[in-house]
Amino acid sequence: GALCVALGTWLRLWAASYHESGLGNRPITAGPYAWIRHPLYVANFFLGLGIVLMAGWRPMVSLDEGIEELLKAYRMLASPIGYGNV
Repeated sequence: GALCVALGTWLRLWAASYHESGLGNRPITAGPYAWIRHPLYVANFFLGLGIVLMAGWRPMVSLDEGIEELLKAYRMLASPIGYGNV
């Protein structure tokens, strides 16, 4: 989990360092953009996966059970006091 978070953070920082305001509509073709079309999306995926793994939400890794767990967490956070019976 921590390795995924570290990889995601490193990739985000590397990709963000290649953003320039003077490019206009031209695509960025240096750095991580030479290897991955959307490195920030890939970095976010690794960050999310690492957080899920570190939190111990094993069911979140499988899609079927993951959606159910997300809905339970959403209902818990959306309750008036933010916690309680789900």
